[in-house]
Amino acid sequence: RSKTVIHTHVRTHFLRVLGVMADFIAPQTRYVPAEPAPPMYPAPAPSRPFSNSDYTRCSNCSAFGKGVIRSSAGLCARCQSLSTPYPPGSEKYLGEGYVSISWDHKVLKRHLSTPPDFEDDPDRFPREGSPCKIQYVARIAATGQIFDTTRSAAADGTLIGGTDDPLSFPLMREKVIRGLDLAVSTMGAGDVAAFYIHGDYAFLSPPDELPRVRKGDALIYEVELLEFGDAMPRFPTKEELDRTKKEREEEARRELKENPPLPYQSRRDLANSEKAKGNAAFKSGDYAAAKEFYDKAFVNIFIHRDEWAHLVDDAEKRKFNDVKASLHLNRCAARVKMGKFSDAEWDADRAVEYGGKTARGMYFRGVCKLEKLRGEVEKEGRGEYWDLERARALHGAAVDDLKESEECLGSLDAGVKRSRSELAKMLRVIEKAEKGYKKNQRALYKERMMGGLNEKYEKMRMGEKEPEEDDDEDLPELED
Repeated sequence: RSKTVIHTHVRTHFLRVLGVMADFIAPQTRYVPAEPAPPMYPAPAPSRPFSNSDYTRCSNCSAFGKGVIRSSAGLCARCQSLSTPYPPGSEKYLGEGYVSISWDHKVLKRHLSTPPDFEDDPDRFPREGSPCKIQYVARIAATGQIFDTTRSAAADGTLIGGTDDPLSFPLMREKVIRGLDLAVSTMGAGDVAAFYIHGDYAFLSPPDELPRVRKGDALIYEVELLEFGDAMPRFPTKEELDRTKKEREEEARRELKENPPLPYQSRRDLANSEKAKGNAAFKSGDYAAAKEFYDKAFVNIFIHRDEWAHLVDDAEKRKFNDVKASLHLNRCAARVKMGKFSDAEWDADRAVEYGGKTARGMYFRGVCKLEKLRGEVEKEGRGEYWDLERARALHGAAVDDLKESEECLGSLDAGVKRSRSELAKMLRVIEKAEKGYKKNQRALYKERMMGGLNEKYEKMRMGEKEPEEDDDEDLPELED
């Protein structure tokens, strides 16, 4: 029974095992009898017109599907396996019950435990990327000498130097030799089997920690698959990443050709159109809607930094910067009305950056600092903690911005005059708070630091003397 079940089990899984490796039958293949007999199963409707580059047919058995042909002779992996002779040295293992599990018969398998009855359950076997845990004993086929193992003792109880810690690795991710990857892919959880691995599937460049193994040595692995998990996604290779990058670049060029960008003047016109809608919303008192229109205007004039640096000339840059400065000022005004002074100050800074120091830009920047200062000063009336140094800095910056606005304007504007008056009132509050802070600071210092010294000095001046401690109080009495 054991030998019959082994052959049936391996023969039934032959096509599934071959599909794991690069030279095996792809899972999309479908058997079609030779012409002129009709296909056994109707072909599925293709998602696009049929192409010979997608579907091929085996010249021997007429197997038909995507990626069927795996050899230069036009044969599928199964026919190629049947026409490939066994390599020299494998006769010994075939006589011991080993059967081939690779198309070129260079990896042979023999069950050491009774194999389970075959069930068409794809979850019984690990897939590419499945994390596997195995115990193994590895020998050199020619000498039978153990060169690597995870087990501490062999089946007969002989100590062989392992630690019984299983080896964990993702299947088919080139973490172990090619033959061991193929071997574990034919096992289910709990299976124990021996594998003959030809030198072509073994160590092509033996690692330094295995000095007994030479390049091209055939190996024998006794493997127990303890468990495996769900397949993990595979990281793309460099070739795949380069191919994906090339495809995206081609798609971007094709899209650019089909949908060319608008001319710069048209984009500025669209931005000015959205700006006009925002101005109308601002006049009606809907400041949130005005901000939304200004945001849309910015989208219309967005230019990537590479295009801005290499393709846009200086004249176009000045025109775009003028539009940006105007939009930033208008959005700054809307944000001031909405009470978002930090965002408004950022817009005012960008307006000065793109349009230079203008009366309107400097005025709005000063107003933003004024409103932030107002928030600090109002804490004094509520009895809350507030930062005097920050308030001083905001006051000085606001005064400077309003002064530059007045210089750009050439005269004293009503808004600037009103803001400067408010700053003067806040300055008086700041100075009063600073005086109170210094007074409290002196009182606290006098109480905490000088209080004890003054008391001691007063006692000494009045002739009082502190009682001295009796150092002999704790000494034991003398015996008679």
